[in-house]
Amino acid sequence: MSEKKRTGGNGKPAADSKKTGRKSGNAPAENTLAEGRGINAATAVICLLSVLLCMIPALIYGTGFASSTDPIEYPLAGDPSGYSPYVQQLDAFEKGQTWIDVRVSEALASLENPYDRAARDKAGVWYMWDRALYNGKYYSYFGIAPILTVYYPYKLLTGKLPGDGTVMQVLLLIASVFMPLCVWQWAASFAPRVPRWLLLFAAPAFFWATLIPLIARGWTPFYYIASVSGCAFLSVFLFLCLSAYGCASRVGRYILLAFAGVAYGLVFQSRLNIAVCAAFVILPGLWFLIIRRERPGADRRKASFQAFFELMALGLPVVLFFTGSFIFNAMRFSGPFDFGSAYQLTVADTSTYKLRLSDIPFAFFHYLAAPAAKSETWPYISFNYTYFTSYGHYVYRDAALGLFNVPLMFSLLGSPAVIFTHRFSGSRRALTAGAVAGIAAVALLDFSLGGIIYRYTCDLTVIGAFFSVVVLLSASEKAEASGKAGLKIPVYVLTALFLVFSIWASVRLCLINGNGNVVGYEAEVAEKAAKLFPIPVSGGPAE
Repeated sequence: MSEKKRTGGNGKPAADSKKTGRKSGNAPAENTLAEGRGINAATAVICLLSVLLCMIPALIYGTGFASSTDPIEYPLAGDPSGYSPYVQQLDAFEKGQTWIDVRVSEALASLENPYDRAARDKAGVWYMWDRALYNGKYYSYFGIAPILTVYYPYKLLTGKLPGDGTVMQVLLLIASVFMPLCVWQWAASFAPRVPRWLLLFAAPAFFWATLIPLIARGWTPFYYIASVSGCAFLSVFLFLCLSAYGCASRVGRYILLAFAGVAYGLVFQSRLNIAVCAAFVILPGLWFLIIRRERPGADRRKASFQAFFELMALGLPVVLFFTGSFIFNAMRFSGPFDFGSAYQLTVADTSTYKLRLSDIPFAFFHYLAAPAAKSETWPYISFNYTYFTSYGHYVYRDAALGLFNVPLMFSLLGSPAVIFTHRFSGSRRALTAGAVAGIAAVALLDFSLGGIIYRYTCDLTVIGAFFSVVVLLSASEKAEASGKAGLKIPVYVLTALFLVFSIWASVRLCLINGNGNVVGYEAEVAEKAAKLFPIPVSGGPAE
């Protein structure tokens, strides 16, 4: 497709910009499904293969990395205090209450500031770790998406509750299916010129670059369930939105967008910061892909009605989820916008945390640039424990792993070539800019309001990895459009090699071993993995 002249699927010139409502210019139309590069049998096979490559971690997770997959008898045997916050919250729902059915000790309640860990330790009081304490009751501040999507369906089918490993495996399986499908649907709706065989590498590269197989191995699983759940349902949301854009049926678009709204509500009810990162992409998406979308054959009034109903289809489920969350907050805490994070019984008094612009350099280092450290055991890398001597305030500090440890993420450095040129459509430029802004903003939120720990990096990885693929494959689009074999072949080969290298490096990161932050694996497993993923001498153990 020429940048200066577009043709429709029948070879005739595209409609004049005045008739279509699109301003003239050099940017190509985004939706080019009419060019006939859709799904065929060979493409479907390649797509299926890329999905299967991503499903491997989910299929072996229960036997290799799960800390526990045993079902939990319900009603609970004994005091609920020994269970995860998700089990405790479901138990509270079953009892018709919002608080956890565990009594707060008088000694804890009598402390002047029970949120001060030093005061709790000095008094020697017993308390439930990392639950919210408010008005003499314990609460879970974790989102309820896993309860709605895994715990209750499992209970309905078996009469029991799933173990942490089972919950994680289900969510990991959802992510492993929908993440590669996101890449394929993006190509079908927006980039039909990208060679389909490249997507065989791009789809698994996206999945592994999110690092969720590593997050799924985290100790104290309920922390990591929240992150994997948010990533899984964000991939569902992206796939449904992309599918809706490429759907020829108006009713079909409404249905897909409605389910997309449900998926985003589940992201919000999994981990708030993942939903915030996605919001930076959603806002320009609403403008360019719904409100300002070109609808051939529809007059302005009809197009406005279609846009309105599409916005309602997407927005109504989101509003319902948000409203339900706000009502739930008001029933538990001080008001609808109080999520209980200030009442945590954890390492520090979280009510003192606040957003500081002075934290930007630290946030960018720890969440973007912090390199992996060397390790004595295979795969010879581990988490980063480099801290600065002073941040000017208290910062929770633990293992870190910056976004740019994943080679695929370096494609984001090419985003200015997409954002600040007119070689691409306004929608792609705006969406890419939104992704970069969202990553920067949430990195700061995570550092200032949370601290340093590698699982927070997953707040950024889905949006970061997806738009890394978009930016990287944009070069292949332009090479294909040039029609020059001397340009296309080198670009395709280099892109494929880079994607393969990124998969290898991401798998290596996900197999970090011998660290207290992740569930380890036996030496025999490491020996077999070392043969499948040999490490260069320069990446060997530290001296």
